Amino acid sequence: MNPRTRITLAGLAALFVVLGMFAVKPGVFVRTEQMLLDWRFLVRGPEDPEIPIVIATIDAKSVDQIGRWPWRRTVMANLIRKLNDGGAKAIGLDIVFSEPEEPPEMAPLRKARQEMEGLSGDITPALALVDEALGRASTDDHLEAAIREASRSVTMGFFFRTDKDDALDGGIASRLDETLPLVRKSKLKLEARVADKQAANFLTCSDVEPNIERFHRLPRRMGFFSTDTDIDGVVRSSSLLLLCEDALYVSLDLAIAEVALQQNAQAIGFPEKGTERTPGVSEIKLGDLSIPTDPGGRILVNYRGKTRTFPHWSIVDILEGKHDAEIEGKIVIVGPTEVGIQDVYGSPYSKAFPGVEVHATVVDNILSGNVLRKNPEFRYIELLAIVISALLIVFAAPRMGGAAAGAVFSMVLLAGVVAGITWLFIDRNWWVNLTYPSLSIVATYLTVAVTQSMTVEAKSRQIRKQFETYVSPDVVDQMTASPDAFHLGGERRDLSILFSDIRGFTTISEDIGAENIVKMLQAYLTPMTDIVFETKGTLDKYIGDAVMAFWGAPLDVPDHPLAAAEAALEMQVECARLRDTLADTVPGMDRLKIGIGIHSAEVSAGNMGSAKRVDYTVIGDGVNLCARIESLTKKYGSGVLSSGDLIARLPEGFLSRELDEIKVKGKTKGVRLFELIGRREATPDEKVWLDAYAGGLPAYKAGKWDEAEAAFRKCLELRGGEDMACELMIERIERLRNDPPEKWDGIYAFEEK
Repeated sequence: MNPRTRITLAGLAALFVVLGMFAVKPGVFVRTEQMLLDWRFLVRGPEDPEIPIVIATIDAKSVDQIGRWPWRRTVMANLIRKLNDGGAKAIGLDIVFSEPEEPPEMAPLRKARQEMEGLSGDITPALALVDEALGRASTDDHLEAAIREASRSVTMGFFFRTDKDDALDGGIASRLDETLPLVRKSKLKLEARVADKQAANFLTCSDVEPNIERFHRLPRRMGFFSTDTDIDGVVRSSSLLLLCEDALYVSLDLAIAEVALQQNAQAIGFPEKGTERTPGVSEIKLGDLSIPTDPGGRILVNYRGKTRTFPHWSIVDILEGKHDAEIEGKIVIVGPTEVGIQDVYGSPYSKAFPGVEVHATVVDNILSGNVLRKNPEFRYIELLAIVISALLIVFAAPRMGGAAAGAVFSMVLLAGVVAGITWLFIDRNWWVNLTYPSLSIVATYLTVAVTQSMTVEAKSRQIRKQFETYVSPDVVDQMTASPDAFHLGGERRDLSILFSDIRGFTTISEDIGAENIVKMLQAYLTPMTDIVFETKGTLDKYIGDAVMAFWGAPLDVPDHPLAAAEAALEMQVECARLRDTLADTVPGMDRLKIGIGIHSAEVSAGNMGSAKRVDYTVIGDGVNLCARIESLTKKYGSGVLSSGDLIARLPEGFLSRELDEIKVKGKTKGVRLFELIGRREATPDEKVWLDAYAGGLPAYKAGKWDEAEAAFRKCLELRGGEDMACELMIERIERLRNDPPEKWDGIYAFEEK
């Protein structure tokens, strides 16, 4: 292979590796893209909020003057009255009042009242005075009254637990039965076309921490303030909806927006595609606003800048009237910013970003409609950037006359891709993946640059030495072209698998002895292996006299069911030839007959083993089923027995007959079995008995035993009394007739292996 071809193939291999990672999306590249998203915020710089939102802060100044948090609820009552009287459009409470408050002065008042009730005489006036004092001392009464007065503008928050490990002992269901009614004002009121909520990736509840019962009925709206964080602690998305017991609940942010607009949010599902509908939500409508979400009701947070991008008003200043002239028309979110009591999260601008300011940002995003967008269609932009940039390097860089020129070209190309994707973010609010286009450029250039190095050549020789004995030459060529693409591990692949076995091998071994059995196996296994390689298959292993092979990995074979079927038929032809030509020279060869099972399925394929020894193999249910199909060839008397999964994927021109539908031990799903006869048309004689057998199957599946038996006996007669499949079905019908199953569905269960 000439150097230019080798460079081109290596570069294309690097491109395909990147495309594979783009499809799989390993965690390391997900986190890299998240960091690159944060970088784009820094490049864009801060923006002014579009909605008049302020944060009433429980800050150091307020704590110094009012006292340690939590404060008496009279303070919060006074704050709510102050904001409501000042004309605040909406008041959101990033606080939960989950327990009653019992001021110390109430205990002696209650004790005094109890003692007074035991006194004689007219004590009604005295009791009234004590009750009045108790009313003044009850901070919950004050807060309840304030919330009631401002009920149309107040939005209360509460906490959903979303980790099942945090659920209370004694069972979640009973707890939720008691607590969910307390947060009913957080329920989504409207939804349209939202399908299969359980299948969508909604945030889900395991428990709820509500406000105490006397508060929950007062405000117009409530919302949860459970927060999504990525693995690095940064909040990049926000769940506007949460699923709990098949009902959707709105977040505090969405609830505040509803109150501000005096509108009810509506979740819109995906339109129908044929008879199916994508689970979950496509957008949330709020009046004339449309907020795009992922199917789980999440939006991407479009941060406006660093902390204090939204005005912070100290609560003590609000209570002292310093902001009276500014309150009207504002959305005010009350929450902590003081160290030790605030919720702190990461943002693109800061590692310590107050949770209450995250809420302000999301409310601004919702009401302004200025949200980040990551539409499914962006995937095509990302694919184009990956492919075009890689192809430019593969075909242009090597022709530029030197490594330095190629490096400069690649760097300029990388800068152009970064600039273009960053512009889409700044100008359009589009989050287009930057990691994989960048990775495509870097990986392709490095692969092209080092293809001819001694290290790559050494690895190629090592891989060839390791794999050439059991992998087809085409596969070895691909592996040596890009050796770093193969490693210990596996991937899900759609493959076709083959198992074959010599009939009566144990008896033959005992009759001809160990030395002769070795000669027989060598004469038999060599042409079988050649057939596997010639059809682009991979020889997995020899298991005594058995052969296991597969098609579709590591080399992609698009028509692998066809390759497996042709290999199975050719093996039977070769066995007949071996019997004819070697019967006199190789002991036991005159008795050579094999059964072959073939099946197509998605399985795990890859280098598997230890650090010292690995084998490229396949594992999974499909492999086990294929082995079981091969073992059933003895029962049906078939040379090649195939699953319906493989037969359905063969082109026209193959002759087969459906034998049965069975369930093998350990499985609940039925498998249709077919005898693969050849790649040809049926002869007139064959067509007669094939039609007879095919006519018996529907009657058999319907439990019409007499009709089915007659058809199978006719087929057996037409075949001269020699058809094990017919004999098996007749014998089985007799058992089923004498001992009918309770529920017959036409699928026979094989309990033995």
